[in-house]
Amino acid sequence: MSFTSMWEGNLLNSPSDVIIDILILFAILFTSILQISKVYSVGSFVGISPYFLLFNALFDNIQLASMVLDAAYAWPSDGNPLLRRIADGDLRGFEAFGGLMGPLQIALQWVYPIALIILYSRSHPASNNTNNRNTGLSVRKTVIATTVFLHAVIFLFPTFPIALPRPKQHRFDMDLFIGFSTIVALLTAPVFILLRFVSQFMEMRHMEGKPGALSLLALSLQTALMFLMAGRWLLRLGMPTWEWRTVRAPLSLWYSWGFVAVNHFLQGLGCVILLGWCLFSRKGVDGVGQESSPLLG
Repeated sequence: MSFTSMWEGNLLNSPSDVIIDILILFAILFTSILQISKVYSVGSFVGISPYFLLFNALFDNIQLASMVLDAAYAWPSDGNPLLRRIADGDLRGFEAFGGLMGPLQIALQWVYPIALIILYSRSHPASNNTNNRNTGLSVRKTVIATTVFLHAVIFLFPTFPIALPRPKQHRFDMDLFIGFSTIVALLTAPVFILLRFVSQFMEMRHMEGKPGALSLLALSLQTALMFLMAGRWLLRLGMPTWEWRTVRAPLSLWYSWGFVAVNHFLQGLGCVILLGWCLFSRKGVDGVGQESSPLLG
């Protein structure tokens, strides 16, 4: 058996690793609640670009799909994938719980943009908008929600019967789907990240530095969280805490699931840019701005 297929990575986590991962889970939940609460307190999505919501949800669709398939077939290696070891009883109890922390964090990250998309699609137009503008907003909400759903139907939902409750045996059609999904994720994830933050940056320029419904506290916490999660995935990839402490992961594993760390780092950079613009814009950050997004009902 090859060295790559025998790679154990950081699957057998230490108690301190698990504690850190649990804290990350709570931090993801806390930042999500902060942002959703800010939307409710402002009463609208003003200051949050609808395309920021769209590309955030599309990115998390493919990120979760890749994570499910990786946990079933490629993480930490194709010879010892996490979900197969748990199904075989080879990994159980505290060790299985520690191994699931990374995928659970990705899953919880997916819930946040989906919740925002649902809120956005169910919101009501502002009373001072014209009929034509209200129609345009309704169409845009429908298109965004439909796009996210169809994207999930194509890339995300099929991964669950493949990987759960026990990873299916390899077949040609299944391997074709896994390979196609992996390539799409590798190519489109950086594009979705770029489009997500560019669209929000343009919205913030339009708002002249006023945050509107964007929670600066949530954005600040998310900035630190993205860099922390990037570091944790680097630890899982290259610095095992169980055996082979000085051996780094084979280069081939970077192409299967190492990009998770890179994507989190890119998101952290995007958050830094948005936060810096909001805090140091000459117009300041006081006030909400003109209502240009639908009000919540």
